[in-house]
Amino acid sequence: ERVHEAAQRRRVRAEMAGAPAPMVDAELGDDAWLDEMAERTIAVVRGRSVRVAQPMEVAVVSSRADQAAAAAASLTSGIADAGEDASGVRRVTSPTADVRAPLIVIVHPPTGISTSEQQVAALCDEARRLGRDSVVVWCGHPATSPAASGASLTIACWSPSTPMLRATGRWHGGGPRAGSAP
Repeated sequence: ERVHEAAQRRRVRAEMAGAPAPMVDAELGDDAWLDEMAERTIAVVRGRSVRVAQPMEVAVVSSRADQAAAAAASLTSGIADAGEDASGVRRVTSPTADVRAPLIVIVHPPTGISTSEQQVAALCDEARRLGRDSVVVWCGHPATSPAASGASLTIACWSPSTPMLRATGRWHGGGPRAGSAP
């Protein structure tokens, strides 16, 4: 059954990769095209559907503080783009007990994968201890995502760029679809 599911996922990804790019309305321009393409490339790596709601806590696993701040700001901006109240999003270093929504963990491509995986596992374990789900946002190729066995959902947004993280924010801010194909 798992082999069949894996083959099905590969077929779906191959179809998506081979799909022609949508025609862009001249009024929308390059920015709208980039936004649409960024959302289309977000991939569910593993896990189940979870409802991401406000207030929202975001933890960033990165070796550089400036990357962490920019990643959180880009995700928050995308949530606002989706029409959600971005004031309910806060960056944390670990999950708190006063929030019930899933913890979002953004993971920059690491220089040392084992350290990042340990940090991600610790954050997911702490969220689970508090009775919360966790969503890992991997900023890299889906095939290289961290194990994150404690995560309820792992998605890949391919890169830590502002357009990709804003698209991820829109994807999360768009309602209860987190865990389904965008």
